[in-house]
Parts: sequence; structure tokens; C-alpha cells
Amino acid sequence: MQYWNSLQLSDVELAYRTTGENAGPLVIFIHGFPDTAEAFDFMLEPCQAIGWHAISLETRGYPPSGLAPAGSAPFGDYSLPVLARDVTEVIKRLGYASAVVVGHDWGSVIAAGVGAFFPERLRAAVLVGFPHISRAKVTIGGLLQRPHHLLFQFGAFGRWLTARNDLAYLDRMYRVWSPSWQVPPEYMARVKNALREPERLRAVLEYYVQIWRMRNDQNLLAMLAKPLNVPGLVIGGLDEPEFRQRWLRDSRDCFRPPAEIEFWPGVGHWPHSEAPDAFRDHILEFLRQNVSTVTPGA
Repeated sequence: MQYWNSLQLSDVELAYRTTGENAGPLVIFIHGFPDTAEAFDFMLEPCQAIGWHAISLETRGYPPSGLAPAGSAPFGDYSLPVLARDVTEVIKRLGYASAVVVGHDWGSVIAAGVGAFFPERLRAAVLVGFPHISRAKVTIGGLLQRPHHLLFQFGAFGRWLTARNDLAYLDRMYRVWSPSWQVPPEYMARVKNALREPERLRAVLEYYVQIWRMRNDQNLLAMLAKPLNVPGLVIGGLDEPEFRQRWLRDSRDCFRPPAEIEFWPGVGHWPHSEAPDAFRDHILEFLRQNVSTVTPGA
């Protein structure tokens, strides 16, 4: 049985999904956009069954987690260093020194951020559907195939276009990004319910706004370019565009030793939801292999 719990961090309250079992080393699942923590419910009990304390984190801005407080950024701080700091605070508040982080899409970016800014907190990392952030490049071709990165920079207009016709742009994202997947209606309803309130949509689109503003920050880029000295696994789908597949393959060398790479046929941007059985089996095997090869986090 999965249910919500929460932790009060330094500037925001974050919710997470849990089974209530807290024995064993910690593994944190982090969702992407557009999605929610419930996408990883199916992983919590299997991880628990092999001796891990598993949670699925709802990142700041997504309900029922809190919104970032007003501050230096107009709509609150949703920058990558702060998103990574949130994860490290969760790790510490749960009583651990480090954790395995399994991240999809933005969760992948955040996992790389934890490794860059707080390397002592990262025990191992799995990047799902998006490469290590240092391998993602801004190109005209990429923007034409995935225009949301640019669209979301247009403030109120970008939010209006995303929200119009009951968030129809999100339907398009799922349809284009995972063309072989028939998304269950209840899945889309869950995602849309999380983002329907204007303040919530504004918050999560700030992730894109704020990372775009940091694209020329040489100090940040240098930190993100450092190899992660932890075990790594990268999972992608063959329905992704060629440039995304190339980025994912290039992520192998962001780890020391090089990460294992998995590409699955008939799968697009949501490997965990499109092929949940294969995903479960690979994650459990990854955890089994690394439970004895990495310094325990608890």
C-alpha cells in the first residue's frame, strides 16, 4: 500500500510516496515533466521486498508538495542547484548519508545535479528518458523536434498555450514523445489534475525558465561536466529522436566506471510507464548488483 508522507525542508515542504517501510538503504525515485510521483508507485514494494527503503518524491511546485517561496526569482527558486539541494535534505531528514537516485526526465537532471553539487550524497544513479544534463545541447534541430524548451520561455503566453483546451499541449507531448504508447486515460487525468491550477503550472514551467537562464553559467557547466564516481544506468527508448538517443549513449562516459546503457524497442520518453515489467526487473537487478559494491548510505 502506497500513501503520502511529507518532510519540512529549509524553505519548502515536500511530499513523497512511501509504503511506510524504512529498513535498508535508501532509493529515491524522481518524476519528470509532465508527470507526478505516483508514476513510480509500482516500484516501491518490489524495492522493499529486496531490502531497500524506497520513496517516490514529488518535487517542489507539484502538489501536494509546496510551492517555492518568493525570493530572488519572481515566482520562487526552481533552479537546478536548489532542486538538487532538496534531494539531499530529504536524504538527511530520513536519516541517511546517501541514496541511490532514479530519475526520469527532470528527475534525471536532478540526479545529475545531486552528483555535481553534493557528490557525497549520491550512492548510484539511474537516468531514465533523458541524458546526463552535461550531454544535452541546445540546437535548432532539437528545438524543432522538442519545442517546449523554447515555448516555456515565453512567460504568460507559454503558460496560456500549454493550459488551453484543458492542457491539450500535454496530450500532444505524450502522443509525440511516445508514439507507440496508448496512455491510459487515468494516467493523463492524474497528470492534468496536478498541473491544472495556474500557480502549479507556472511553478513547474519555471524549471525550464530558470535552467535556460543558467545555460551560459560557466561555473555551473564546469561542475555538471565532472564525472560521477558512482555506478550508473541509463535507460531510453528507440522511439526517441536520434539526437536524444545520441545524448543518452554519450551519458555512458559521465560515470566512473562507464554506465550501462539500455535502449528498448517500441518505447519512447516514458520507459518506466511504457515497459513497467522490464523497468522493474532492470532496477531491481541494478540495486542487487550495487548494494554490496557501494558504501552503505544508512
